[in-house]
Amino acid sequence: TATGSTAYSMAAGGPVMLPDANSFIITPICPHNLVQRPIVLNNLRKVSFMALNGDCMISADSQVNISVEKGEKIEMKLYEKKLQLIQFDKSAFINVMREKFFLGRDPRLC
Repeated sequence: TATGSTAYSMAAGGPVMLPDANSFIITPICPHNLVQRPIVLNNLRKVSFMALNGDCMISADSQVNISVEKGEKIEMKLYEKKLQLIQFDKSAFINVMREKFFLGRDPRLC
């Protein structure tokens, strides 16, 4: 979800995603190259990955780990079923972000 991935993505240098954004964030973790940057895609797209080397692994929320062979193609898409979650006031997300991450103010002056 946009809300669930925002903190992790931010920690890895990715963007903040508002809860009502219908998008995927792909954030490289510890990239070796400065041109490997986060990307935001519409969630109606299918995203394909291919393992270029051996010893690759896909991890889903650190719950499921799947080994991927060299040359194997992986496709990611939006799951058809929707999950009912508690929905907070839209302004609550921005207020929490503002408080926790000192948005709009210098944390040294607080």
